[in-house]
Amino acid sequence: METYNYEATTKDGNVVTGTLEVANESLAIDRIQDMGYFPMKVSKADDVE
Repeated sequence: METYNYEATTKDGNVVTGTLEVANESLAIDRIQDMGYFPMKVSKADDVE
């Protein structure tokens, strides 16, 4: 498992951020969408921005 940071919006347009432990970026996006959010940015937690 890897740690991913994300930034997403809610259906109301609010921005939410968080971290997920998943196997890959695709699963992170799926998990974010399953929570009812719209992913804007997903990156590995150890990546330098």
